[in-house]
Amino acid sequence: MLAKYTMGLLVVGVVVGVLATRERRYLKSGWLWVGVLASLLIFLPNFLWEWRRDFISADFLRFVHERDVGQGLTDGFLAGQLELTMLALPLALAGLWFYFVEAKRYRLLGWMYVVPLALLVVMRGRDYYLAPGYPMLYAAGAVWVEGKIRGATKVQRPEWAGMVRRILVVALVLDVVVAAAMALPIAPVNSAWWKMASKTVVVFPEEIGWEEFTQSVAEVWNRLPREEKGRAAILAGNYGEVGALNLYGERFGLPRAISGVNSSWERGYGEAEPETVVVVGYPRKFLETYFASCVVGAHVWNKYGVANEETVEDPEIFVCRGLKGSWEVFWKSARRFA
Repeated sequence: MLAKYTMGLLVVGVVVGVLATRERRYLKSGWLWVGVLASLLIFLPNFLWEWRRDFISADFLRFVHERDVGQGLTDGFLAGQLELTMLALPLALAGLWFYFVEAKRYRLLGWMYVVPLALLVVMRGRDYYLAPGYPMLYAAGAVWVEGKIRGATKVQRPEWAGMVRRILVVALVLDVVVAAAMALPIAPVNSAWWKMASKTVVVFPEEIGWEEFTQSVAEVWNRLPREEKGRAAILAGNYGEVGALNLYGERFGLPRAISGVNSSWERGYGEAEPETVVVVGYPRKFLETYFASCVVGAHVWNKYGVANEETVEDPEIFVCRGLKGSWEVFWKSARRFA
């Protein structure tokens, strides 16, 4: 839960699994409740942080979910499971069979997959949210298949056992090769292979051009008068931009960038209120609402000519001066989720 709140779905699966199986006998064990208490104590600081901030993560998750549903990213959840498992799907199904039919003492693990699956279908989650549930199905499926192979060998059918082993090896190797080809950034940018993979992994274009992006911001920053830089800041609109600026920025002599996105907003805009702001990732209309003057200093580009969020949606790098109100008011308006 400290890493991902979606782990709460797994907790529900564990609870249902305990209540639906003979493992409910452990409800009488003091050790179980000591474990529950220990987990709650470990999570307590995170809960208190949320409480003091009016459970801001609920607002964040609501925004992300509404965005995903609106963009159709939650459509085809069940079909997406076929994409996740590919040729290993029979092994996953064998694992479910093993848990619920062949080895009932492990049925709890089957519920730990089925319950999150049902919840994600109802809640309209993204298909990859369930990906961590498959390794335990593959493990059980491998045990079940190996048992069948050994049984076939004992009844003098070694040729059948050998064929099944070969088919499984070929299927899993093909899975690895196809998954690597489509999901890892190993294809040359702009090649036919890369363009095909980008249709599946839509974030590939967003991984391009961050050094050029930082260099462009640095060129705008370095054109500021020396005396103005001491009262200036760099404001980025999303976590990719602020991450790139703070990763590569030192190389170009840039100060740490600030951002209104997610937890970066919590870090604020510094002790001194900036008078000049180099801004990227915010639309002109928003900036002109709060600043007396905003001029374009440069445009974002990348050497591959790849169209992405930075080059298409908000490509302009602004230099803004003369905040009309207070930084406290502006900072509240600059807050974003992404």
